[in-house]
Formats: sequence, structure tokens, C-alpha cells
Amino acid sequence: MVLLWASTSSASEHLPYVLEWPSSTGDVFIAETSTYRLHRYYRLDDGTVAVESRPMSIGQNGAGKRREGDLKTPYGVYFVVDRLDTSPLHPKYGSAAFPLDYPSARDRQLGRTGSGIWLHGVLPGTVTPIPRDTDGCIAINNDELTALIPRIDVLSTPFIVTRAIKNDNEGASSTRDELTDAVARWTDSLSEGRLDNLLEYYSTEFTYQGLGLDDFAVLQFDEMRSAEVAGVSFKDLFIAEDPSDDGVFVSRFKIAVKLTDGGLRQQRKRLYWQRDEAGVFKIIAEDEA
Repeated sequence: MVLLWASTSSASEHLPYVLEWPSSTGDVFIAETSTYRLHRYYRLDDGTVAVESRPMSIGQNGAGKRREGDLKTPYGVYFVVDRLDTSPLHPKYGSAAFPLDYPSARDRQLGRTGSGIWLHGVLPGTVTPIPRDTDGCIAINNDELTALIPRIDVLSTPFIVTRAIKNDNEGASSTRDELTDAVARWTDSLSEGRLDNLLEYYSTEFTYQGLGLDDFAVLQFDEMRSAEVAGVSFKDLFIAEDPSDDGVFVSRFKIAVKLTDGGLRQQRKRLYWQRDEAGVFKIIAEDEA
């Protein structure tokens, strides 16, 4: 393993916050704002997890973004959605830029606003990023970012932003199994086309693009009635705990909808789960992402 000028590396037995890490998902990035370090976690051939760490810059006003223009970096679980050519942009964006999908469905549900949160480089000639120097983005040294480009997969690479990394893994295995089973049963209900069964998995506090549960149910009923579904399956399940939203877990996966005419529709799905008063995981928000 080749270490870059500012990086440190070590091995770990598990990946913080991540309960399910499919082989289809490569490296996972965790930005730790209290230490201004960006950590890259990746698998080794022997099954252990290695971590590589480097300095980063965050928003001028710190982290915990709430509204557009507050110059803060958001906390949460996000994914890289694009790669931008920075050559026509301001030099402060450095050698590359990777937009994240802030605001997520959960962010919007909580009233968080803003957009344009990227992982990007710094002004040419900058050796060590200034800890608080962006409009809310995360920035690292240009040479390091260039070296990371092959490790970043658009629409796949997870990006978790937390104040301080929590290494407590107690209960993670049972929670993972519980959520995996919930996703499987949700998929089965979707396949069966029974709205009453499907809605059992949703919280009464659920919202979708501004719709409450009742209006969402009408939308789902119309979609189910018009679709000729022969079966629904899922794969590439990724599960992570939201580092700043107490008790909230994110499941992201691909679903394949097989139609009776032989057609196939595929999409990415993201479900946000939280336990209800009875301790059962329910969906509080969802998105196609």
C-alpha cells in the first residue's frame, strides 16, 4: 500500500456506522469534522478493513447544516452522484469535484435546505487544507484527490459525515439482520401488490416528497393497480446508521421489477428506518437514489 504525503493508515475489524457492506460497494468515506480528517475505508484480501486518513477542510461555520447559505457541512449518510470537470470553475475547487446527494429525503423531511455539497480539491499550491474554508463542502489536497479518483464510483460510493467517529459496534449484527429481513419482507409485499401489507412497514410519521402517509398510500395504490408486476427482487443492500439522527438507519439497494410482459424495470431505492414505540423498525422516509 502506498501512502500519500499526509495520510496515515491502519487496519480495523469493522467499519464504523456501516452494518451491511456489499461487495458491489467499493470504498467508504467517513468525514470526521471534529478532527478535520477524511477517512477512507477499504477491504484487504484477508477480509480485514484498512483505513487511510488525510486532512480536510469543511464549512467556514463548521458542521451541522440546517439551511441554505449557512456555510456549514451537513451530517448524515450520502452518496456520490456525479463527477464534475473543474477546469471552467473557480480555482478553489481544485483538481476534481464530486457532488453528494444532499439534501436527502430525510434532510428534506427535517426541513434542511441548501444544495451543492461536494468533495473537491483546493486552490493550487495549497499543501494542507485550512480546517474551515469552504461554503459547506469537504475539500482535500489536490494530489490526494487526484489519486482517489479511481476509488470513487459515481452513484455507488458512500460518504458519511459525523462529528466524531463512534467505534462501538455492540448490537450491530442483530440490527443488521433485523433490517435485512425488513427490506426482504417489504420487497415481498411490493411483489405481491398488496397495499395493506406494504403499508405495515411505514411509520405514521412517514412523508414522501411532501406527502403524508395517507396521500402516499393513494399514490402507491395507483401505481400498483397500473403495473403488471410478476415479481420484485433486490440486491446490493447497503445499511448504515445515521451518525447524527438518533436511531435512524439508511438502507440503500437496487430493486428489479419483472413485468408480466417480460419487461424489466430497475431502480435504486433508499429507505430510512426508525423503531416505533413497540421497538419495531418502520420506514420514516424514502427516496429513489
